[in-house]
Amino acid sequence: MKFKMLPIDKILMNPGNPRMAFDDNFSGYDKIPVEKIELKQPDILSWYDLTADDDVNEDRELGRQYSYHRAGLRDSIEIEGIQDPIKVQELDNGQFLVVDGNTRLSIAKELVKSDEKFKEVPCFIISDYQESNFHKIQLTQHVVGSKPWDIFCRARYLHHLKKTNLMELTHILNICGMANTRKYKLEIASYEQMMEWKKICDDDSVEAVKNKNLQMWDTTRFSYFLEFQKKINIFNDIVYPPEEFNKHMRQNLIDKGADVRRLPDIWQNTDDPEKRIRKIFLEKGTQAAIKELDNKSKDKSDNSIINTAEYLTAAINSMRNEEREKFMEEQGDKKIEILSNCSDELIDFIKDLERYLRISR
Repeated sequence: MKFKMLPIDKILMNPGNPRMAFDDNFSGYDKIPVEKIELKQPDILSWYDLTADDDVNEDRELGRQYSYHRAGLRDSIEIEGIQDPIKVQELDNGQFLVVDGNTRLSIAKELVKSDEKFKEVPCFIISDYQESNFHKIQLTQHVVGSKPWDIFCRARYLHHLKKTNLMELTHILNICGMANTRKYKLEIASYEQMMEWKKICDDDSVEAVKNKNLQMWDTTRFSYFLEFQKKINIFNDIVYPPEEFNKHMRQNLIDKGADVRRLPDIWQNTDDPEKRIRKIFLEKGTQAAIKELDNKSKDKSDNSIINTAEYLTAAINSMRNEEREKFMEEQGDKKIEILSNCSDELIDFIKDLERYLRISR
């Protein structure tokens, strides 16, 4: 790579940036006509522009998520300039196309309107550019590197590489670390499932449009699908397929991402043969069902304490004198400490219970 200060008006932002995904083709930029790249420039700048009102792509939510990070980077570049040179490839017409650094270039294009020092920006020119180089840069910089994309963008990019065979999964894992195999496979599977959910969300029927309770397409819901995929074997065992989960996501029944972990107990609970908790979930959502689950667990815990106390009382009462003597001979200081701690906790618990009963009367 050769370092050079390049005129900012000679550098084109990349329409194939995996975060924006304006093009299905995230790679092979030498195959994209320069005219098409030039036509995409306003859209790309709008995506990065924090004040833009128009949605220039279906993942505008990603732009909002990214805005906080970009604002901090803008402040730094405005004062210190671009410290990390933009990586570019030279096009046949003498212009340059970003390989890595769309965000930095978008900020510089904004700042040059009021500060001429940004008329030229520091760049690394990749002379022997190959498509595989681009993916290696993206993976090392934004998947496992110091400039990570949000998890949805990362999953979308990994899925694209796998789906289009642009890079073998084993090659991806060699770059990103074989220890991350399960992590990235889960993210790819989660993305695939989420795209099936998107088909449901794209339903623009009159009934769907009128129903204000439906969950609309939202990339920040990716964690819900990731939690589902982590337990996919359990969900298969209890006959709760991805299609069912997707439907319940659309119906806005999954209140929080963490609630997905409790879905197996909600959907098929051995202590709930009449499936009352499942019915609560289907009517009111996960939070209502979890509240009912926790109440049942509390009742069970209360009974467990009473049962244990009854068992311990009966066991001690049934001990003959010789059994007591043998027990005392065989027990060391550690066993005495355990029994003493139990006794202390039980005495404190009884005092609290008596105090509560006095107040409630």
